Amino acid sequence: MAFLRSGPFSLFRICDARFDALDGGGAELHGGRWNPKGTPVVYCSMSLELAILEKRVHASGKIPRNQLRHSIAVPSNLDFEEIEAIDLTPDWRGRQGFTQSIGEEWVRSARTVGLIVPSAVTDDSAVKNVLLNPVHPEFCAIQVETSKEMRWDPRLWDLSESATTLTPAE
Repeated sequence: MAFLRSGPFSLFRICDARFDALDGGGAELHGGRWNPKGTPVVYCSMSLELAILEKRVHASGKIPRNQLRHSIAVPSNLDFEEIEAIDLTPDWRGRQGFTQSIGEEWVRSARTVGLIVPSAVTDDSAVKNVLLNPVHPEFCAIQVETSKEMRWDPRLWDLSESATTLTPAE
């Protein structure tokens, strides 16, 4: 069962510096877990750590270049719909068409400017991503607070055996 949550809170997003952080064009062009191609959505995370993890799992093992990390301000007067993992089918992570239909219906309904959803990269139900609807009438109230160059720790990307072998503490 979906319920409402109101701001204020901060969201986090990591994306290519060549593009507007809040236009939803990349997701509209390529589609994603929660939106089919043709439906604009801005994917964000409730924490910077989750934004880093999400970027890592979607980057095909290569360090993304020219990335900015954005902190995004959501004012107190905006409502967000929230979906809990328990409200989805047990196999929702493997049914992208199912999650895309939820996201597409939410965008088209314009019920809220944001949809809080569980992250597929962890089974911790407290770890959340957020979809923003860039065509919603209240979207203009959401602003990028800060943008900084994303400096990646190379250990996130080194998949060699030596990088993954733990050495006992001395």
